[in-house]
Amino acid sequence: MQQLLLDIRPPAQPELARFVAGRNVELMAQLQAMLDGSAAERMVYVWGAPGSGKSYLLAAWAHACRVRGLSVDVTGSNAAQAVVADRVDAWDAAQQRAGLPHSTGCARRAGCGWRRARRRRPTCR
Repeated sequence: MQQLLLDIRPPAQPELARFVAGRNVELMAQLQAMLDGSAAERMVYVWGAPGSGKSYLLAAWAHACRVRGLSVDVTGSNAAQAVVADRVDAWDAAQQRAGLPHSTGCARRAGCGWRRARRRRPTCR
């Protein structure tokens, strides 16, 4: 009889060190500066094609914030020292009205970091 090994470990936590920056060196530098508290900008908007690593990067950044003892909101609708809103292009109108102004207002008033991601480049209206 042969014993089977079951891989029941929890999934690995996304980490910034494992993110392959590629052409995103400037973005990575900005995110690192935000973690260090040396960034002039408080908000970052990340966009790209499906599967390009946006969600992984946001999860890794949120994890890095938690490791540093910062409060993190991943819904994009609650006040925290770091607010991460993923897949905002899938939010309905009510979610966008409720979440985005609150989150961006929090970032401006309290100096918290705020990141969001979607597939398309933001458009100016």
